[in-house]
Amino acid sequence: MKRGVIWYADNNCTLEIGDGTTIMEAGISVVEPNGKISIGEDCMFSFGIDILNSDSHSIIDLTSNKRINFSKDVVIGNHVWIGHEVQILKGTEIVDNSIVGSRSILTKKYGSNCVIVGTPAKQVKENVTWDRNRLYN
Repeated sequence: MKRGVIWYADNNCTLEIGDGTTIMEAGISVVEPNGKISIGEDCMFSFGIDILNSDSHSIIDLTSNKRINFSKDVVIGNHVWIGHEVQILKGTEIVDNSIVGSRSILTKKYGSNCVIVGTPAKQVKENVTWDRNRLYN
């Protein structure tokens, strides 16, 4: 990790980062008891990335007077490329070998070997992978 912040805000929070993963700049927030963010092996993260497993503050339903926005774990698989200024929010799961386009906002589960882009993000291409090297043939 070249630059960034890792923030743990409660008890038993876990951040896992696999071997060979490179992070140029990210803010990673793991909050709420037993909260978890998992990042697989050989991932490549650009600049300005935010990963959060919680909204950090409570939203209360006025009818029941109960909180309605509990944290959800974030899972990023192996060999995932995350572009510039991406936000990965609670409950997101990105399966292996995927590519996330710049400035996308992710909020759900996405398949493997796909390109994910947009706000909110959606899969726009399948059956792809990526390589750290610029290949010309």
